[in-house]
Order: sequence, then C-alpha cells, then structure tokens
Amino acid sequence: MFTTLVATALFLANQTSVDLTHTLSEKTVVYPGKTPFSKVICSYYESGYRLDDIHLSTGIGTHMDAPSHFCPEGSGIEAVPIEQCYGEACVVHLTSRVGTNADYAITKADLEEWESSHGPFPAHSIVLLHTGWDKHWDTIQFCQTDETGVSHFPGLSGDGAQLLVERKVSAVGIDTMGMDVGAATQFVAHNVLLGADIILIENLANLSLLPEVGSTVFLLPMKIKDAPESPVRAIAIFNKAKKN
Repeated sequence: MFTTLVATALFLANQTSVDLTHTLSEKTVVYPGKTPFSKVICSYYESGYRLDDIHLSTGIGTHMDAPSHFCPEGSGIEAVPIEQCYGEACVVHLTSRVGTNADYAITKADLEEWESSHGPFPAHSIVLLHTGWDKHWDTIQFCQTDETGVSHFPGLSGDGAQLLVERKVSAVGIDTMGMDVGAATQFVAHNVLLGADIILIENLANLSLLPEVGSTVFLLPMKIKDAPESPVRAIAIFNKAKKN
C-alpha cells in the first residue's frame, strides 16, 4: 500500500493540470434561443449558511451534447458511458488558420495534416479542436449575430466530421459556441458525429495550454435524466515535461 501511495504521489508531482472549463455568470453568452444564466441568493447566512438558486439551459457554457440532442432515438446525457468521458486527447491547433475568420470550417485536410505528424487519430481518443475563439468568451463576438439573424463562429465541416467517425473516436471538443460553423444551417457535423454516438463538448477553454499529444482529458457532465445536453467540468492533465 505504501509503495502504491508513493508511486501515485510521484506521478501527480510530475503532472500539470489545466482547467478547460469557462466560469458561468450572468455575462455568459448563450446560443440564440437558449436560456441565459441567472442566479438568486435565497439565503445569505441568516441561518448560518448560504443557498443559491440558478436558472440555466442544459447547453450553456462548457457543455456536453448527447446523441439525443439531434437524434430523436439517441440516448440522453445520463446514458453516456463513463468510458467516453475521459481518455487520451489529440489536440489540433488551428489558431493561425482560423485567425479572425468567424466562418472558418475545419476540413478533412486540416485533420489529415495533424495525422501526417502523429498518425491516425486513435480509436476511443478525444479530439479537441483549438481555434482560439475562446479569447472572445463573454463578448458578443463569441457568437456574433448579423442583421439577418445568422450567428457566426468557426466549426467543423461535414467531411472533417466523417473522418473522425471513420477513426472511431469517443468524443470531439471545440472552443467555439458549437460544433458546426455558426453560419451553417444544416448542422451536418452535429448529425454525423452524434449519429455515430460520438459525444460533443462545446465552449472549451485553454486548449492553447495543451500539447498536441500526451494529455488525458476528463469531461464530467451532470447526470440529468433524458437531457440532451449538460454543463461539464472539463480538465486535462499531462506530464510537465511534455511539449508540443
């Protein structure tokens, strides 16, 4: 037992942890039509403790999409296998390509370029798409709506989504408001990935701090019966010596 504790302590001492989760507040930008975050303090230590009530959408902030979000016969959040909620991360850094282009579509070619350096995305891995869009968090630019009512933010193309289905990954995450390009109307990436029981994580933070390979990610949703989405606490750990 002592040997195991020492080994665990040494392992943790060499690890860096990164919080991939945005903080929820009244300033949190939500996708058009979703319920914004609000909080009411019900008791402020009058009886020795504090109680708050919160009102929010299940798909607010850093959150997980279950298959039922787009597939009527798909499973809800409470049925997502725990094995899909953690695993080896493959981080695709795309900030130099995305730049200021709010309609950038991450293509199959973008993903294949990552594979040219690291090999095919492993089955059951978690692919994280780093666009750099999280720098706009809590501003209208994070999900900017034009005069026609169309929102704009980068996302994954249909052919990119299909490649990840072929690779049999467990989950796909992105640091934008949604998996599809905001200006898209058909939600192709959502339907392709969720239709293959690949869970999605949206509105991630701090992906810039992760190496392309070598980190382990944990994505823990609230266990809400029959919910299509849920806020998550997302974290990553990796060896301190690991470099991109």
